[in-house]
Amino acid sequence: MLRSEDLSRDSFEDILKTATAEAVKLCPEWTDHNASDPGITILELMSWLSEVQRYHLNSVNERHFSRYLKLLGCTPSPSVPARTYLNLSGGGFAPRGSVFYADDIPFETEYGCSAADNEILSFGTDERLVTNRDDILSDSLRSFANTLVFPFGKGQPYTKFRVCLKNPLPAKSVVGIYFGIRLENPCTEITNRDDCIVSVSAFTGDLPVEILLDETMGFTKSGVIMLRTGDTAAAELIFSVESGEFAAMPIVTAAVINAVPALQQRTLSRILRFDNVENGTIRTPVKPAFLFALSGEERTLLEDFKADGKRITVNSTARCFEVVVCGEGFEERCCLGRACGVCNFRIKSEVGNMLENSARVYVCEDGVFRRWNPVKDFDGADKYSRCFVYDPDTGEIVFGNGEKGMPPRGDIYLFGCVVSLKNGGNVRAGAVSSTNENGISAVNILPSEGGAARQTVDECYADVRAAMDSPRCCVTLEDYENAVRTTPGMPHKHIRAYVSELKENCVCIALEHFIGNSAPSSGLMRNLKRRILPRVQLGTKVEFPAVRYAPVNVYINISTNTYSADSKELTEKAVRGFFDSDRVNFGGTISINEFSRYVYEAPWVSAVLSVDLSVSASDGERLPSGDVRLKNVCLPTAGKISVVVEH
Repeated sequence: MLRSEDLSRDSFEDILKTATAEAVKLCPEWTDHNASDPGITILELMSWLSEVQRYHLNSVNERHFSRYLKLLGCTPSPSVPARTYLNLSGGGFAPRGSVFYADDIPFETEYGCSAADNEILSFGTDERLVTNRDDILSDSLRSFANTLVFPFGKGQPYTKFRVCLKNPLPAKSVVGIYFGIRLENPCTEITNRDDCIVSVSAFTGDLPVEILLDETMGFTKSGVIMLRTGDTAAAELIFSVESGEFAAMPIVTAAVINAVPALQQRTLSRILRFDNVENGTIRTPVKPAFLFALSGEERTLLEDFKADGKRITVNSTARCFEVVVCGEGFEERCCLGRACGVCNFRIKSEVGNMLENSARVYVCEDGVFRRWNPVKDFDGADKYSRCFVYDPDTGEIVFGNGEKGMPPRGDIYLFGCVVSLKNGGNVRAGAVSSTNENGISAVNILPSEGGAARQTVDECYADVRAAMDSPRCCVTLEDYENAVRTTPGMPHKHIRAYVSELKENCVCIALEHFIGNSAPSSGLMRNLKRRILPRVQLGTKVEFPAVRYAPVNVYINISTNTYSADSKELTEKAVRGFFDSDRVNFGGTISINEFSRYVYEAPWVSAVLSVDLSVSASDGERLPSGDVRLKNVCLPTAGKISVVVEH
């Protein structure tokens, strides 16, 4: 580690004193060291300049550390709202964005969900049915003491199970069910859709039910399954394994009907887009604060429209529209001010606790509105980029300097705004207990978790240090290759890791996909990802590019011993063996000298007179030395082989 040093510890007088002492050593005949001497004046000037330079070099602030962290592929995480699950009741339907409160803390639903009074009567397979007496399926969301529910059996003899409800689900309704899941003999945690072991479908009778959201990842983790029923009402839901097998049998520990995920936030303003609108009729019940007709990147504000609570009627021939919906009192605060093309322009919003990824900004110049896109920084912008950065520390919207980002000119509007208490929204279970204006009640069945303020530079740096200090961390390309080689069940022979030339901070791992004539199973690739991804440094991306086999044509002239009558066939076999061995790899250079030595080691070869190698331009290049260098994703194979034998 580099030693930390205070560069500004020496004052102007200290620097001048040191410089004067050095001048005496270098030029002993210089004896006039008074302030009136021109030489001393020059030393004073240089000492002052040195002090100024040291001061600025020593002033490494948070912005510098942010830049250094970005070089490592990591940036501080943005603020995020807390998340929980609400159990709805009271009848009717709660649309997406319905707001419920824990005291004065708002929570918004992420999906529309039925709030019709209902409950689960029984739950299980055809051979074992659990009756929901005393609401054991949802009581405190605890594991059932002596009532474990294996929905697909202990040894996986079943492919489906049933959920019987007290009241039928209405036709074409959206309902959510929270399932508490734990695994018997759990395996590696599944974190995304690509890791799903099984695919699940749902039915009401013989009719399929559309699954809008499956947070359980195929009943391998706790979460909500959001469903849209078909054309008929039904009091029974049937979940079925569509494909795949469970590596560990799931156990249901809780089930709650009419559950919906919710975020601790309040949307003050949002933009809705409608394409392919016919006859000027936009079918939406929302009341617009602003209505725009779209023409390419330009937006024209429309004021002649009617909204009756079911649709918006507008006198326009446009096909694409944007509707801006504002919360109470926010419409008057949408316009932040006016800019006149000044570089690095900053303007502050009066809204506090805004989530930085929710800001949507439009600039109106001469009556034409244009959207400006939010970015983390201006590094990837050019002078024509309409973009801005939201600074959560000051609440300011920052625009570019003319070289990195275009300066704005015109009225600036904030049309997208979501506020959240962030880590202040983490509340206990049952804290949300309110009824909205439509008579729908909500209670959070789990504590709200995950709310966090924007990560500081120090916290981000601590994460980077912890990741880099981990003994399992992949740092070098060789680390990635070794991690692949030691993955259980991986039969790959040729492996090469390299840095992508097209993507920033991305490691590509090329490996031979075909062993014999068979491709690796999805399970093997899943094992590979599970072994590699937890080891990468923060911000590093890993890709597995498609392999291309590059035929290398060989012309070789050899001299053989007199007793080798079949030397030509043996030499061709030896050449193919060279390309099947570990001597070649992805993106490697095939050396004529190494190839000649390999052939020369054959017992029937007395001399290698000449060798010529060639490959197509799309797979590699031929170097001036005659060697062949392949592209990163290319694995060499023997192409056309011509052997000339001289006795």
